[in-house]
Amino acid sequence: MYMKFNLEIKKWTGIVAVILLVLNINAQDGVQLVEVSDGFFSPVDIKNAGDERLFIVEQSGKIKILNPNGTINTAPFLNIESLTNGGGEQGLLGVAFHPDYATNGFFFVNYTNNNGDSRIVRYSVSGSNPDLADMSSALPILSQDQPFGNHNAGSLNFGPDGYLYIPFGDGGSGGDPMNNAQNPQTFLGKMLRIDVDGGVPYGIPTDNPFASDDETLDEIWAIGLRNTWKFSFDAETGDLWMADVGQNAWEEIDMEPSGSAGGLNYGWRCYEGMVNYDQSQCPGTIPNITEPISVYNHNNGACSVTGGYVYRGSEFPEMYGRYYYTDYCNGQFRYIEINGGVVNEGTVIGGAQGFGWSSFGESSTNELYVANLDGTIYRLAGACYGFSVDIEADGDVLTANQEGQYVWFLNGVEISGENGQSLVTTENGTYTVQVLTDNNCEALSSGYLVTGIEELSASVISISPNPANDILVYALDANDQFEAIVVYDSQGKIVFENRGVDSGEIDVHAFAEGVYYLEIQGGAIKYRAAFIVKH
Repeated sequence: MYMKFNLEIKKWTGIVAVILLVLNINAQDGVQLVEVSDGFFSPVDIKNAGDERLFIVEQSGKIKILNPNGTINTAPFLNIESLTNGGGEQGLLGVAFHPDYATNGFFFVNYTNNNGDSRIVRYSVSGSNPDLADMSSALPILSQDQPFGNHNAGSLNFGPDGYLYIPFGDGGSGGDPMNNAQNPQTFLGKMLRIDVDGGVPYGIPTDNPFASDDETLDEIWAIGLRNTWKFSFDAETGDLWMADVGQNAWEEIDMEPSGSAGGLNYGWRCYEGMVNYDQSQCPGTIPNITEPISVYNHNNGACSVTGGYVYRGSEFPEMYGRYYYTDYCNGQFRYIEINGGVVNEGTVIGGAQGFGWSSFGESSTNELYVANLDGTIYRLAGACYGFSVDIEADGDVLTANQEGQYVWFLNGVEISGENGQSLVTTENGTYTVQVLTDNNCEALSSGYLVTGIEELSASVISISPNPANDILVYALDANDQFEAIVVYDSQGKIVFENRGVDSGEIDVHAFAEGVYYLEIQGGAIKYRAAFIVKH
């Protein structure tokens, strides 16, 4: 939860052009993980190329294709294992497909080479096989030496402006010992923004915030990041969401609204989250520090944030507009939602989901996926995904197999007064039941066909009064032979039974008010009629 501190609190004078107020946290907001595939080795990124395929980045140096039917192509799309030193926080870490990939076939990868230094390289798809990259097409775009083996960030994304955004960590070790994140003359600890179509190997967008600032590198879009482990753009609004991994105590989510002019300073190493960390050498020339939209501490086994996406898919309306993220260590999945400038947060999958949550991904239809380093890819789905209702039969009693609120139908027409989990059938036909659960999951069962029930005839039985208050009188036609009279309540429970009689009385004083069923049994013949008890 977003928190304020009495001691050593950061003084925020941020220039983000929205007012963000954080209010309540709502528990258990109903998202589930649905396994899609488990055939990968240390997946660290998930991307789409504008079609139904998902491209899964393996840290060792391969990109594999996951097909819509859940199969994995035998041949990897790209294999640069010989070029990278995958392991720890190094390896092949990210991929981004050019906005015009369908036309030009360009895609970009971010990896650490065998010396541990970061490389951004452009490749092209094969001209003859859309499931293979052209290994001879490599074009180096940008390089960054890494002083230590950790904090390499690694994501790549094109923004809605068509420019390529590249985050770099602060260079590694711990506590940013070289103060890289606040040094405007290094890419380390920054978010870069370059124009891959504006020159060879790239150009500088003219509206980059430091393009005319001699003291700051032209490529820099944002300053003061520790280790951005996954960032994304909202597919609808264009807002930029960044998950910045903390040092020892606090993890943060940063959000930069679409239309920002850039140039923001997110505070590391001066601050970890919202708490003072190391105020030495903090810049005097950049007075404004931009606050995170959310922070959380390392309680409950948390250790490292894994950033996600704002859900803009169509299959789960209840998820729409929420930014989903998790923690690498404890796997507690959470969301952030902004409504009218007010920030709400919630836990969508309660409890610890285990270790190794490495990356989220977005399909071409804006459905969300998440990877675990154990090789499994999951889909994020609404709480009601896969919810269904079946009818179970026990003789003449039909029972819905899910708990909730019930509406029963016969031949598509609602049966008045039937709202229990079980129903005693009184007529031939097709029965269905609609169930609404406490967490608002709703489903209609498939039809259950009932046959063999004879219609009640006045020459067979008479019932009076109906509704009954104290005594129900029934009489049978003496020409018919019957074995028993049985009364069921609306749940199918037998509440009265009388055998070998053709007339009699039933004391209903003790019956609760409601609908009951009088059944006449005689060999293979059953007659059934409903009556009401009302006191």
